[in-house]
Amino acid sequence: MLKERIHLEGLTICHSKIFISTNASIGYLFDGSKLVAKKHLGIRKPLKKVQALDESRVLILTTDGVLSILDIDSLTIITGKQSQLTNVSDFYINASATNGSSLDVEIFIAIQKKKAAALLRLSPSNSITPLYEYNFPEPPGKIVCHKSSALIQFPTHYKLLDLNSKNLTPLLNFSEKDAPIATG
Repeated sequence: MLKERIHLEGLTICHSKIFISTNASIGYLFDGSKLVAKKHLGIRKPLKKVQALDESRVLILTTDGVLSILDIDSLTIITGKQSQLTNVSDFYINASATNGSSLDVEIFIAIQKKKAAALLRLSPSNSITPLYEYNFPEPPGKIVCHKSSALIQFPTHYKLLDLNSKNLTPLLNFSEKDAPIATG
């Protein structure tokens, strides 16, 4: 019987803390070069994306369609209605909040099965508030956003979404056999 090789799945930095995760669902937290926490994250599938938020001291990660928000010091899921979401194909941190606040952070998520996206606000106290939901005629894929605009990849085209007015503007079409442009 062959043992599966352990390899890195995710890496991110928050202040002096370094978070590393493996395909065996183990999260390692270092403060500088000192290991301060090692924890099984309870994830059965490979990590798709991980990002730290310096201001909030949280980790946001996706695996197998589940988005989780973890406290960076304890590596535990932050409790709350929106701290674990399913059917998430991608997320993007909008560090320039649409309300202009330098304290709030917004998380823009693409939800494939609902053919939708949502904008969530993460407050300094780590409470999560849904702001807007955006519905589309087809499932969104990759997303990026800045201030009040979001670029969304759909199966055969890209569109620009105004997060405030909800206007969706076509940008670029491509055939299904063409490789889409990487968005981040």
